[in-house]
Amino acid sequence: MNLKEFADRLEKLAYGSSRDEFFLGCVDDLSNRLLAKVVKRTPVGPGVFRVATDKEVKRGRKLYSSQQKTDKKGVAHWSIEKTGKRSSGVKLIKLARGGELRQAWRATKATGGARRYSARVFNPKIYASYVEYGHRQHVGQFVPILGKRLKRAWVPGEHMLQNSHNELVKQADTILQRRLDAWLKGALNK
Repeated sequence: MNLKEFADRLEKLAYGSSRDEFFLGCVDDLSNRLLAKVVKRTPVGPGVFRVATDKEVKRGRKLYSSQQKTDKKGVAHWSIEKTGKRSSGVKLIKLARGGELRQAWRATKATGGARRYSARVFNPKIYASYVEYGHRQHVGQFVPILGKRLKRAWVPGEHMLQNSHNELVKQADTILQRRLDAWLKGALNK
């Protein structure tokens, strides 16, 4: 290939339709990577339970028990575990599994052109922002499933989207450089 052919190919790459396809592919790749990271970081709740009746406990249905455990700092946490008839704690029956917040994450297809390309990663669940950024709660309110009253006025956020975004920003240069090298190599060797 002579210098004129090389210059023509570079100009075609710089102003042709393959450029937009390349940029849209890069944005799609980054948004899918962000989606995968945020899904991994999203906490999964134990599910929805109700208190089992004595009849259900005797029949031997799949039971769970709610037990209080204290961590090293002296803060009480409640756990829900599979259990048998004779174990201590409140006997519960699972009505629905957890993980709705994790399953709700979505990413849009990349759009744009000229100088601006974008894609959105979002969660349509109403309570997603409360889990992400934290929320207030009413101290002293009784929660029947826990059998306790709330003690903390503020529940800190998990920051699953923010932390995933920060991690991806650190990796973006390497990812994009790899894609650019492969695209140029493929386009110039045609």
